[in-house]
This record gives sequence, structure tokens and C-alpha cells, in this order.
Amino acid sequence: MFHFQRRSAFIRRKRNLFFRKIPAILLFLVLFSWFIFTYILGNFGLLKLWALRKEERKIKQDILKEMTRYEILKRECEALESDTATIERVARETYGMIKVGETAYRIFPSNLEFKESKGQEVQRK
Repeated sequence: MFHFQRRSAFIRRKRNLFFRKIPAILLFLVLFSWFIFTYILGNFGLLKLWALRKEERKIKQDILKEMTRYEILKRECEALESDTATIERVARETYGMIKVGETAYRIFPSNLEFKESKGQEVQRK
């Protein structure tokens, strides 16, 4: 009988220890959940930080592309202001201009027909 009482007392003590630890376990779970939400999922969390860094890399790449494009356009603008050969090339390519005494030829694909009277291209059927 003594052994049975001793065992039941041991089980009661063990249960009491478990029930005493429940508030500590709940407090730990609440604090851990708060930590996860705040530092991983929140506005300043890791996921937001990763997304912002990815966006930053993309923006830096876009800036480099635009700076390169700006330099090319700047050189082209300077050439158009000062270089007569560039001005002549752009006038010929873009506007179809020719020098005095030159003859210009237009070549059309075989499936297009040119109407001389209206100056329009018409698709052949």
C-alpha cells in the first residue's frame, strides 16, 4: 500500500509541475509568435527586406542602362550639332534627302505594289 501511495504522489507532483509550467510555455509561445511576426513577416521583417533588396538591384540595373543610353544620346547630339557627315547621314536615312545631281532608287518587296498617283504602298493579293 505504501508503494501505491508513493507512486500516486509522484504522479500528482509530476502533473503539478506540468500545470505550473503551462503559463511559462504559453508565454514562450506568445513571445516566439510575436518575434516571428515582427522580425520575419512584419513591415520591417526579413521577407520585406529581401523584396526591397531585390527591387534595389533592379533599380540600379535600370539606372546603369539609362546612364548608358544617356551617354549614347549625348554623343549623338554633339555629333549632330558639329559633324556635317553625321548631319548628312541622318538626313539621308531618316528623311530620304539626296544631294543635287544624285538619283534615288526605291526598292519595294515583291508583295507590295506602289501607286504612283497617291504615293501609297498597297498589298498585292
